[in-house]
Amino acid sequence: MGDTTDKNTAAVHDRRLTPVRDDLVGEPVQDQFPDLPAATGIPMVCAARVSALMKAPSLTAGRETELLFGEPFTVYEQHSGWAWGQSGLDGYVGYVAGGDLVPFDAPTTHRINVLRTLIFSAPDIKSVPFGFVSMNALLRVTGEADGTPQFLAIALPGNKQGYVIADHCCDANDKHQDYVSLAAYYLHAPYLWGGRSSLGLDCSALVQNALTCARGIVPGEPPILRDTDMQETSIGKNVEGEPKDAMRGDRLKRGDLIFWKGHVAIMCDETNILHANATHMAVSIDPLDDFAARVFTTTGPVTSIKRP
Repeated sequence: MGDTTDKNTAAVHDRRLTPVRDDLVGEPVQDQFPDLPAATGIPMVCAARVSALMKAPSLTAGRETELLFGEPFTVYEQHSGWAWGQSGLDGYVGYVAGGDLVPFDAPTTHRINVLRTLIFSAPDIKSVPFGFVSMNALLRVTGEADGTPQFLAIALPGNKQGYVIADHCCDANDKHQDYVSLAAYYLHAPYLWGGRSSLGLDCSALVQNALTCARGIVPGEPPILRDTDMQETSIGKNVEGEPKDAMRGDRLKRGDLIFWKGHVAIMCDETNILHANATHMAVSIDPLDDFAARVFTTTGPVTSIKRP
């Protein structure tokens, strides 16, 4: 999907980030679409460990992205088991299975800062887990629970209480110095188009997840956007010079982002990239020069190099 011009307005807008359909518009942007009926948003959160956000209300419509546990989602319409709305994390618009959402009742306090962790039914590693959640899942911590290791008590849907390992969590707005080390947690994770979790993710989700975890979720700060084209125009500054010249010199650094049309990779050192890719169907580390040469005839040359 890309930028489109709606028949109801002369303004160019991106339907991925604008809650508008041919028959309905979300209240925040109703002024841009005066001919459409407006819907007031209902704040919800994702109660599933991961929930696909679809292009249309159908399991075969194609996954655009995913919501992680605890992430906010504003619902503008619910119909036939589907909820149409907008992600509160990055603004992505689409359809989510209605059963994966619950009403928002209190702000989240913490997030997961490891690849994946279990939610236990008691503060005991021998207790039966309810399931697991992935990096950046959002939690509402209600207290501490003694134990070895130490647990945090968290609120779960249905007035349930769960427990997570305290060392696997951090405050929602905590920052980390090195986002590349966070991205490296995903090494060998399966490649999944539209995926955002430790069970499978794509190239731009790897960047989004790692940078979001490193920067923290701070109200008022711009989010890390979801798709490659969005990231290329919104993250960091261009490395000076033409991309082909920077790749031949000594200007590349750990953490630089290398963009092709439809693909992004993270420099994990001066010569190798870390990326989720369909070549290996996994997150892998590859020599930049080898990968760039291999995809030149199909994807084209590097389009930009950005430094977050």
